[in-house]
Amino acid sequence: MAGADGAWAQSDREMELGSRIAKPKPADIPDYPGMSDADRGRATAFQFAQCMLLKNSRKAEAYFAIKRDDPQSDVTLKKLADNDCLRDGGLRMPTELLRGALFRAAYIKQFPRIPTTLATAEVDFDTYLNDPKAPAMVQYRVLMDFADCVVRSDFANADRFVRTQPGSPEENAALGALMPKLGPCMVSGVKVTLNRSVISAVLSEALYREGLAGIAGGAGA
Repeated sequence: MAGADGAWAQSDREMELGSRIAKPKPADIPDYPGMSDADRGRATAFQFAQCMLLKNSRKAEAYFAIKRDDPQSDVTLKKLADNDCLRDGGLRMPTELLRGALFRAAYIKQFPRIPTTLATAEVDFDTYLNDPKAPAMVQYRVLMDFADCVVRSDFANADRFVRTQPGSPEENAALGALMPKLGPCMVSGVKVTLNRSVISAVLSEALYREGLAGIAGGAGA
């Protein structure tokens, strides 16, 4: 993974041949030695989401404001997914992971550096649902409450985890530091699947929401 973090931090724009106008850079599927398929997928999804965000920033902001259980949520996300944002190959992923990649790109763009404050009150993710008691949204609520708990328990390492190259030593170190927070933040008696892709997706949304809440006012420590 040597040099991977430099590639992760590279420009999200490129110059079109014969032009001086920079355009959003399509995602390139990385091929670092020893990189797992899962990490390669996460890295590609992030680049893809960066391109989506740059090409349609207003639509992306509108998407973030749509209630998660609104039928227009998934419709809008599919419309944001632009084929021109992948240079070659194919990319398939669950909706929740593409959503997480878009939040990850938005968080890093909105906050080039880690926010210095958090809002006094934690984010209430029920406000992002039309019907917080709907059975179909139980997993969303559980995972977002879990993610927000982790973020507020260790904001620095949650931030570090979403900013680093998937599979890199830096990401491993950040996840290792977060591990003691994961168990206590999960609601007992609820079964959910946790892997790096899921953790990245939900932490990214929690970080983005928390960052905006801190800007809005009522900031605490």
